[in-house]
Amino acid sequence: MTTRRRLFEMSTPAAKELAELRAVANDIMFANRCCFRLDKLLLEPEEKRDDTILRALWSAALVSYFRCFSGGKRLALRAEILKELPGEPLEFHAQLNEIRNKHIAHSVNVQEEMTVAVDVQPGAGIGVVQLTRMEIGPNAEMNRLMGQATAFIAHKLDAQIQEKVDIVVAEFEAMTPEARAFLKELTFQVHGVEGASRVRE
Repeated sequence: MTTRRRLFEMSTPAAKELAELRAVANDIMFANRCCFRLDKLLLEPEEKRDDTILRALWSAALVSYFRCFSGGKRLALRAEILKELPGEPLEFHAQLNEIRNKHIAHSVNVQEEMTVAVDVQPGAGIGVVQLTRMEIGPNAEMNRLMGQATAFIAHKLDAQIQEKVDIVVAEFEAMTPEARAFLKELTFQVHGVEGASRVRE
């Protein structure tokens, strides 16, 4: 089923702030969903885990999480948003940042050790062995704490987003028909049924 809507673009300061908040919330929600899937992977016996998927999910979670704290053209969160969490949330945030820098951001990954050895077997000649030791992803506790942090931030952002939504609605309702005529109409279609966002805690 296809539902047609009439959408009008708002470009007020509140609308722009709302767009930035939503972009940050999308990244936090993505990181949260990665943690949720990592939960399931980490419950599997090590010999049965898909290390490629585990590493990809962990890398994606770290990148999306820290995009929310990076300054630039959009809103950037501050680590202090986590201070109401139990435990030592700011220290944990700093630990995640160190892991992100070592695991992803730098070309030399200190969490990956490469060793070359000569393999000498009597009567079988000499060969070369290349050994790799790599930390693939988080342990269960680290993943749980990151999932908790992303869920907490998502709830905080939801409240801020709703405030901006109320302001944008009020601004539109206050417009005269003449002013509304100058708004850009957007083409948008919804296919099927829209689902509500779910946060894993």
